[in-house]
Amino acid sequence: MDNKQIIIRLLRELVKDIVEKNYLEIQETKRIGRLDIKMLEEAINDYGILLVYPPNHIYQEVEVYEIEDNLKYSLDFDLWDEEEVNDLTLQCEVTFYGENAQITIDDIQVL
Repeated sequence: MDNKQIIIRLLRELVKDIVEKNYLEIQETKRIGRLDIKMLEEAINDYGILLVYPPNHIYQEVEVYEIEDNLKYSLDFDLWDEEEVNDLTLQCEVTFYGENAQITIDDIQVL
């Protein structure tokens, strides 16, 4: 599996946990990054939408930017509400450690 496919798998899992409001799980698996549960929850609640799973093809369209030679990547992923994509954006970094990789939330904000 190439790095982009690994990143997409990690992103899909993270978005699933965000949509299902599994914020504690996100924190316990060290994917919450520099945020804490309260900050993540407030960012989503303050925006006032019900998040839903994006269409599957959207993950394949995500732009991934290499920060460090095959070791670190960044991405922005627009979250979806009941009707369509919205401008609440999940900003993440993915770091590779040998054969393992970790996704972390850098920020969640309106872009």
